[in-house]
Amino acid sequence: MLDFFHGGCDFMKEKEREIQKLKEEHHLALSRISHEIRNPVTLINSSMQLIEAEHPEVLSFDLWDDMKKDMLFLRRLLDELSGYNNGEKIHPEALELSSFLREIASNARHPTRISVFQPVFPKNSPQ
Repeated sequence: MLDFFHGGCDFMKEKEREIQKLKEEHHLALSRISHEIRNPVTLINSSMQLIEAEHPEVLSFDLWDDMKKDMLFLRRLLDELSGYNNGEKIHPEALELSSFLREIASNARHPTRISVFQPVFPKNSPQ
């Protein structure tokens, strides 16, 4: 009877090792994905900075600011992915739903000016 419990314990230890191995593989895969996405994002941001330096007139283009906001949004997503992958807590934050809906409506009326929504946080929320 004691052998039965001992065998079950070995089985559970093996399953725990398998789970740990899967977690490590998942962590490594997310790290690689994040790294591979960050490389071109860094190149794009560098190119945008060079374009701004050599052609300051782009600052007056309507879509230039939208593109910068979109790139910022992408970098933040990558930071959140890294935070998640490294065990940091992601802190949900309240947002003004009316601003979000206005942005969607504006993008629907002007499909050439689609931009990433930048939430407006209430003054009492942590940022």
